[in-house]
Amino acid sequence: MGRAYPTLAGDLASISVFDAVQVLENSKLTGELILTSESKTGRVFFNEGRIVDAESAGAKGEAGFRRIVEITNGSFEFQKSAQMFPVTITALSNTNLLLDTLRQLDESAVEGRN
Repeated sequence: MGRAYPTLAGDLASISVFDAVQVLENSKLTGELILTSESKTGRVFFNEGRIVDAESAGAKGEAGFRRIVEITNGSFEFQKSAQMFPVTITALSNTNLLLDTLRQLDESAVEGRN
């Protein structure tokens, strides 16, 4: 029996979460993207390239995805799945979700400075 290799894996210092999401979306893959850093871990679930759920530090859905976007170092690995995942994130597109998440993080950072 052969070893199961991850479909996509890398170093977050070289390849950002955004770049990995784009590859998975373009390839229309179903599975989970697992991110691991020294202090945080997170998982993003994809159905045919669309982000449908996320979890990190006990938060799920969009709140979990917000925490994942903040992981900028460590590693990631994508494992394909034969089964679809339940949909808890219903963004128009992955790009919209990413942009909305970055805007929210930016707004909370600005509020933190005031």
